[in-house]
Parts: sequence; C-alpha cells; structure tokens
Amino acid sequence: MQKAIHNWARALQGLTIHPTSFSDSSFDEDAFVQTYGDHPFLVIYRHILKVHLCVLFEEFEQAREAARGARRIAPNLLGTIWPVYLDLFEGLALIGACHGADPAELSQLVSEILRIQESLSVLAQNCPENFRCAALWLTAGLESLRGRMSEATEAYEQAIQYAHQTKSLHNEALACELYGRFWRQRGNLEVAALYLQKAR
Repeated sequence: MQKAIHNWARALQGLTIHPTSFSDSSFDEDAFVQTYGDHPFLVIYRHILKVHLCVLFEEFEQAREAARGARRIAPNLLGTIWPVYLDLFEGLALIGACHGADPAELSQLVSEILRIQESLSVLAQNCPENFRCAALWLTAGLESLRGRMSEATEAYEQAIQYAHQTKSLHNEALACELYGRFWRQRGNLEVAALYLQKAR
C-alpha cells in the first residue's frame, strides 16, 4: 500500500508508465488490485488517488470509472476522510465531463455535482481550513456550467486567496490549475497561461 501511494507521487512526476498509472518497473498496479481487491482499506487509496490523477490530467471518463470502483468500497469507510476526498475528486471529474455532454446527461451530472457541493459546503462551514477550498472549487464549476461567469470567477479567486492566506500550498496550486483551465476553455489563453504557470 505504501508503494501504491509512493507511485501516485511518482506519477505526478512523470515517473510511471503513464501519467494516470501507478505502474513502473517495480510495481504492477493491476496485480495489486487483483491481489488486494477484497480489502477496502488497502485498495481505497488506489481508487481515490486514481480519480485524483485522472482529474489532474483531464482524463475525466477514466476518473469517473475509478470513482465507480471507489464507490463500491466507500460505505465501508464511513467516518474516515476518504469518502470526502472521493466526493471532491469525483465532483471535479463530473464538472470536466459536463463539457460535451448531451442535455439529458448534463442535467444528471449537474444534479450529482450539486449534491457533492452541498455536502462539502456543510463541512466547509464547520472546518474551513480543510474544506473551504474544495467547496469553492465545486461552486465555481457549477456557476460556470450555469453560465454565471462572474460568480464562477469570484469563487475561484476566493479559493486562491483563502489557500494563500492559510498557507495551503497544494490547495493554492490546484485552485490556480482549475482557474487556468476555466480561462483556457473560454479562449483567454493569456490569463490561462498566467494561472497555469502560477500553479506550476
């Protein structure tokens, strides 16, 4: 399990066989899942961190598939942080999947994103240091999908500002990444490049 988590970090560095894979010369991801698939506390990390990788590399359908695998295990882990992380990363995957979805699917996706956003907002009210940025990211994504660009912009900027104020470097980086994508999707490549560089 430690090797799987270690290789999640290696994947982020481009040191695995593919950016969304945990496998390298010393670790076989498929063999790991086949061996430990019946042990939720061993494989949940892999499933959720796979969703995370796929969101970062914009492989949204693959992220949703990994999230479905995680959902089969998540009820065994109530009371831990992992179902919350799953909600966050799956919410970001669903936002990404909305682009190009047909109207019927889009309505279903938005309903699920809204459910997750409301759940994270409750957590953010009680512990903003851990959850405010996550709730703001989903708020921004929802507002963008609704065509409310001003509200989406405000939510992204609040997330960046709050992460900076609380010295949460990983949250600030992801907030900038998401905000950069937001501007790239709207064709403003100059602003997109600014925030993507800041994320790096």
